[in-house]
Amino acid sequence: MAVKKKGAVKRKAVAKKKAVVKRKKAVAKKKATRKTTPKALVSKTPVSAEHGAAIKKLSRAISAAEKAEAGVAKADAKSAAAKQKVGAAVKKASSTKTAAAKRAVESARAAAKKAVEAVRAAKEKAREAAHAVKEATQAVIAAEKKELAKNAAIAKFIAKWEKEYDRKMAKKAKAKASRKKAPRRKSKAS
Repeated sequence: MAVKKKGAVKRKAVAKKKAVVKRKKAVAKKKATRKTTPKALVSKTPVSAEHGAAIKKLSRAISAAEKAEAGVAKADAKSAAAKQKVGAAVKKASSTKTAAAKRAVESARAAAKKAVEAVRAAKEKAREAAHAVKEATQAVIAAEKKELAKNAAIAKFIAKWEKEYDRKMAKKAKAKASRKKAPRRKSKAS
């Protein structure tokens, strides 16, 4: 029976620890992204007026992006239909070889070209909408962080002030107690 070397055991233990840490980081990252998705941010309660305005803007941007995505799907469907029409027209023109069939092929190709342009325009609009959503998301996160930082600074100031106040009061109480302990001399009446 072979005896395991200490180095091999140690390497395995280190590898296991690294795997656990990596898994924990992945879970934490997943949780963080879940909280910062645009739809999750829209459902949050505003912490300030600025944050509320940013949430409304994000909500509008999301609905615009959804409309743009629907527009892309619609344009894609139209483009596919136009391509099918071109195929049918070409097939018909090759069998009949009439001038009318050739014109039909040309008009179908023109319609297909327009449909492709419409798809391109819809995709550009969707890209812009997605960019607007991204910017609005960042604005919401920034507004929330700003408010939280402000609240943290206020809490820190209050805690510091209370600590100083308590220290002063304790000092005063100590001084008062030491005055009470000192015996008072009676003045001699002459």
